[in-house]
Amino acid sequence: MRIAIDLDDRTIRTWAGQGISSLTFKRRDRFPVEVRFMRGGVAQELPTGAAGKIGLKADKDFNGQFVASHLAWTKLGAGISATYVFDLNLNTIQINALFACVPTPSSVVLMLEIEWAEGDLRTSSNTLAVTLENDIVRGDEGIPEEGSPVYPPPPNILSIANLATATIVVGQDSVDFDISGLAATPSLCVPLGIQKPNHEADNISILSAFPVSATTLRAYLTAAPSEPGYKATVLFR
Repeated sequence: MRIAIDLDDRTIRTWAGQGISSLTFKRRDRFPVEVRFMRGGVAQELPTGAAGKIGLKADKDFNGQFVASHLAWTKLGAGISATYVFDLNLNTIQINALFACVPTPSSVVLMLEIEWAEGDLRTSSNTLAVTLENDIVRGDEGIPEEGSPVYPPPPNILSIANLATATIVVGQDSVDFDISGLAATPSLCVPLGIQKPNHEADNISILSAFPVSATTLRAYLTAAPSEPGYKATVLFR
């Protein structure tokens, strides 16, 4: 998704400069939000070191926690091509709680805001209404994340190098990961989910994952796939 922020009035617009009064997202989707800053219709690059956040909360719940957020954008390009990219995940524990009603709602209303900081200066976009629709196609979204993350101290942060993905063999209800390159046997193993071919709606998921030897970490599945293309992902340290 691409949006622009007018630096003069802080309104959220399209990259072509048209005003946006609201947005519609889908529950459990994950996608990049590509932001550009505009002034007088011309794209602008923010000063070096500028940092940004995006956050969504339930409508009118200003004092509540984020239901989805990304607290550190990635800058791409420079000059009039400068783009600031968020990774927005709508598969969160907090969003699931909003839909935990009987009957299940077809949609909920959220508020979206983008904040950016340049040194001691801090600026926010106008608040934008977001309609979050309930999803229909399900099964490969993985485990819901925290929508309002609390970051651990640096020694406890898990590197992307601690993620591993392996192809599941047809007919097998477990999959092995090679950990022979690690300095020590992992003390923590977290199943992250199953990638399924063609978004198959089945009940195959990871039950547990733990080392079975000094060189092998094994993930056990709820069922064995009957066709190729399934992959399992785990996080470990």
